[in-house]
Amino acid sequence: MHVQEHDFTLPRIAECLDRLGLRFLGIECEAQTQDRFREMFPEISARTDLEAWHRFEEACPQAFKGIYQFWCCRKPD
Repeated sequence: MHVQEHDFTLPRIAECLDRLGLRFLGIECEAQTQDRFREMFPEISARTDLEAWHRFEEACPQAFKGIYQFWCCRKPD
């Protein structure tokens, strides 16, 4: 890793988003990974729940071999 790169976990990302007043909207990943996630977490609200994604990653550590690609937006005032 480059000295200016930082290793983030999903719980740490959740903390950062909260501090910045941002809301997590979802993760972009391969269709197969999305399907596996939906099998574990069928409720639609799980797709925007970083804790659910964290539990998924713990159960399937190879699901995200590279960097995270996720979407967020500013929380409403």
